Amino acid sequence: MTRRSTRPVFAVVAVLVFLSLSGGGPGRTASAAGRPLLSPADSTVRGVVWHPPRTAGPALRQLRRIAATGATALRLVGPLPADPVFDRADSLGLALFVDLPVAYVSAAALRDSLRGARPVLDRLRRLAGQHSSLRAIGLARGANTSDPAACAPLRAWTRKVQDWSSSPSTYYVTPFTASADRCGAAVDRVLLDTRARPDPGARLIRWQDADLAPGLGSLGTWVRPGADPGLRVPHSPERQARYLETALGDVTGRSSGSAPVFVY
Repeated sequence: MTRRSTRPVFAVVAVLVFLSLSGGGPGRTASAAGRPLLSPADSTVRGVVWHPPRTAGPALRQLRRIAATGATALRLVGPLPADPVFDRADSLGLALFVDLPVAYVSAAALRDSLRGARPVLDRLRRLAGQHSSLRAIGLARGANTSDPAACAPLRAWTRKVQDWSSSPSTYYVTPFTASADRCGAAVDRVLLDTRARPDPGARLIRWQDADLAPGLGSLGTWVRPGADPGLRVPHSPERQARYLETALGDVTGRSSGSAPVFVY
């Protein structure tokens, strides 16, 4: 993983996620375009952001440990893992949200960036036809969706995915507020990047009030490997855990239980 790794505190994170977010009432089940999002059985999509190892052995061992925490979903960032990872996710009943390698691009560059990711999308199309665990494809992460010019390519690539026989849903990950973002209706779901935000529940509610179907794509701060323990130590496991305890309680109390939540 990168420097901002949650791997050293997987157990702490998992306990907070699945104790604090173990319920919830009915929520939105269709996208702005009226497409089904997740089945009722998926109404508690709770998981972590995962940078999977490229080789099968280490990835499968990590996947087994993640599933043992009670996670129901993972958001995959980085190179796609080996095919056996998708086999194992099927058997474990996990929902995989997979980001394309399109990140932090301008609206003008988004169309070409998506074209450049076509080989990854072609592999995902094959995998989606074989694996029930592949539920959603992230078309972009941190792209400038405050510019309306970004919406057309997102809409076009969502239609491409809708044409697949397996038809997973599409999403993008945004740091923007509901009032600033312009492209929520171009995909099936928007995942919000709320890392270190003091009030993620309020941000989620504002997106829901805009009649869209948001989730939390990145919730948390980050843990510095080797950080000293202690609540007052920046980027320590305890500091991350305390943030999540507060943030998850906020999200649970102020939003529907159907919104996917991924701890960073």
